[in-house]
Amino acid sequence: MFLTIAYYNVLGLPMIAWGGIVSFLFLFATVFIAFLHKKGNFTIPYKYHPIFGFITLILATFHGLLGVLAYLGY
Repeated sequence: MFLTIAYYNVLGLPMIAWGGIVSFLFLFATVFIAFLHKKGNFTIPYKYHPIFGFITLILATFHGLLGVLAYLGY
C-alpha cells in the first residue's frame, strides 16, 4: 500500500520526491525567517517561525516514514 503511494507519479515525479522537495522548501523558509530577524529585517513576522518549523517537522516525518515503509515493502 505505501509502495503505491510513495511511487505514485504527480507531474512526472513520484510522491516521495515531492514530499522531500516540499519539506526542504519549508525548512529553508523556516531558516530564512530566523535569518531575517537576526539581520533586523522584520518583513515576515517572527510568529511564523514556529509554525513553519512545526509544518516542516510533520512533512519531514511523513516523507521519512513513507520512504522507510516503501523500502520495507509495506
